[in-house]
Amino acid sequence: MSHTAPRNSGLDLVRALAISLVLASHATMLLGGHMNDTARRLLLYLGGFFGVELFFVLSGYLIGTLLIKLFDTHPGRPPNAALWHFWQRRWWRTVPTYLLVVLLNMTLLAGWLHQHPIELRHLLFLQNLTSANFAMMPESWSITVEEWFYLTLPLALSLGAALLSARTTKPKVIVYVLASYIFLFTALRWGWVIYQDPHWDRGIRKAVLWRLDAIAWGCLVAWATYYHPRWLARHQHTLAGLGVALTLIGLLWLTHALLTHHVSVWLKGGLFSLASIGLALTLPWWANHGQRLMPWQRVRASITQLSLISYSLYLFHLSVVIPLMRLPSVERHLQGWPAVGVYLLLSLALATLVYYAYERPMTRQRERFTSYKQA
Repeated sequence: MSHTAPRNSGLDLVRALAISLVLASHATMLLGGHMNDTARRLLLYLGGFFGVELFFVLSGYLIGTLLIKLFDTHPGRPPNAALWHFWQRRWWRTVPTYLLVVLLNMTLLAGWLHQHPIELRHLLFLQNLTSANFAMMPESWSITVEEWFYLTLPLALSLGAALLSARTTKPKVIVYVLASYIFLFTALRWGWVIYQDPHWDRGIRKAVLWRLDAIAWGCLVAWATYYHPRWLARHQHTLAGLGVALTLIGLLWLTHALLTHHVSVWLKGGLFSLASIGLALTLPWWANHGQRLMPWQRVRASITQLSLISYSLYLFHLSVVIPLMRLPSVERHLQGWPAVGVYLLLSLALATLVYYAYERPMTRQRERFTSYKQA
């Protein structure tokens, strides 16, 4: 059961674009009076929002492909050992680096930077189940959404396979489960919005129970790619055009809400589905056009490198580098755009170090500690 696959330069470009949007949005925290307040607010929310949404649908597209292969190769539901193997591999890939940053925030950084109270909930991914009211590691909300997705979707697929495999084909079982999963968490979000009218960002966008459908939209595109590759190849440009149109509508919708300071119930419930669908529809086009978009080897190598370190970069830039740059002793000597330049360079250097010294070696441990042989 092989888990190695050549890198797709187009999807690497998507990941690099996503982390670049997130980095740019958080750079506004260092600009203070060097940027118009309205422009700062727009860049902070628009860059952060669409950057993370790109991460979500891309994760669903990639992880969905792995899960579809896993379930497609078994006549009924996969054995428990296969599911446990999948979870172990995901945890070895994501949890060690996450826990490293959590522990740093609880120990060294808590004493040095004095930036937040210690939050033990982070150890079990419980900090934002229904709302994101926490200060430590503010970027960790999206990691929590991903981890709960990795846990719940395989369980849903396993239940669907056990109940439906004898009655219909495996492709239909998988798509029925994905559609039901998306419907469930979309309905939960709408119900929460109507009942509670929470804040659109910390009360909806960053809460696990109202956002799990975002990643599943990427899985749905992965299902179409896996079972209907010819149809998808013929229509990839049309789907990408539709995806761009939906994404632009979402961009304009959110921009208007931010400028007018009025976020409607319709936006709170519908913006997230609109953005997820729009961005997910572009993924087949990205996957098939990486070489054309980056014909130069050095450019592809740089994009691949940024893609490789993106996870460490995501975790360290906001929890470590930004607080460091905002220390009074640093701000006295470094402000404005020079501070942004140092922030970017320091974030890239630290993420590269963490990736090669810790993240990659820990990820490789899954080959040592996980072994599942399909009968």
